[in-house]
Amino acid sequence: MTESQGICSGFGATVNDDEKCIPVENKPARSLITVKISPAHFSLLEPGFDRKTTKAKLTDRYGLHLSFVSVTDLLCFRYCDAAADCNAAVRELHQHIRSQSELFLRLGLSRKWKSPDDGREGYWIQINGIYTFPHPMPYC
Repeated sequence: MTESQGICSGFGATVNDDEKCIPVENKPARSLITVKISPAHFSLLEPGFDRKTTKAKLTDRYGLHLSFVSVTDLLCFRYCDAAADCNAAVRELHQHIRSQSELFLRLGLSRKWKSPDDGREGYWIQINGIYTFPHPMPYC
């Protein structure tokens, strides 16, 4: 697993603040990267009413800020889904991440997809894996 310096250099495409969609005309060079993020610059967001979509916000080492990025890590989803209180499970995971000295995120891109909400078409950034050190995530 090779670590990318930042999100833009990792994907080989321009990504703007708070834009989790890379437009189709800005085709990325890679679809899966690993980035090191400061645990202080990463937050898991409580899923709200539907319990099916855990999101996160993060800032990479170059200051690129992304909000409401989907967490598609299957183990994370199963951990939260199995909990009696999904929001409490997300808070527990968030506290664990903040207590660690290192955080690596496996970021991936979706297939080309067009949002029915605003018509944006492109490759959507998602979090495919969350890795903490020195202690792994509780669901590992």
